[in-house]
Amino acid sequence: MKKGYLMVLMMVFVLTVCIGFTGQAYGQSDLIVSELLVQSDAGAGFKIFITDITRNIGDTATPSASMTNYYIKAAGYAGKILLGRRYVPEKLAPHTANMGGNYVPIPAKDVLTGKGWPVPGNYYIVAVADALKYITEIKEGNNQRKAMIYILDPTLPPSPSCGDTVCDGEENCVSCPIDCCPIP
Repeated sequence: MKKGYLMVLMMVFVLTVCIGFTGQAYGQSDLIVSELLVQSDAGAGFKIFITDITRNIGDTATPSASMTNYYIKAAGYAGKILLGRRYVPEKLAPHTANMGGNYVPIPAKDVLTGKGWPVPGNYYIVAVADALKYITEIKEGNNQRKAMIYILDPTLPPSPSCGDTVCDGEENCVSCPIDCCPIP
């Protein structure tokens, strides 16, 4: 075998080992949102607290801090609206994570039309790691996670709840003593 062919064969082998059979390059960061916690429902115009865990599943530390953005998206529609963001303050070492969150407002206008109250129903809160794309990553398409939230109808009165200091609805001294029973 000639020396040139042997050299090409060795280079192909080295590239195959370095890149792997999955087509992924090694030696880069890869940020994902591994967990996303959102309350189950909310009213338009109110703030909710979103918590996420942004994780580096790559083989090297991130070169800088990053941002994780939070969006609201109507189920079944492509567009999304930025609600807020959080700063991921440190350079993440390989296979480490940063947990954080932020209060964000649910829009008081319809997500689709920009008018009036949002249509009550299911929406998604979407968290996107490295949303500004400052960090070069192994995979750019795996940066987001979504969680469902139900936007309440603002025209309906709030349902009674135990602990709101008012004895109302179906509450009584047995079902809600904190609101309905006199303190001795």
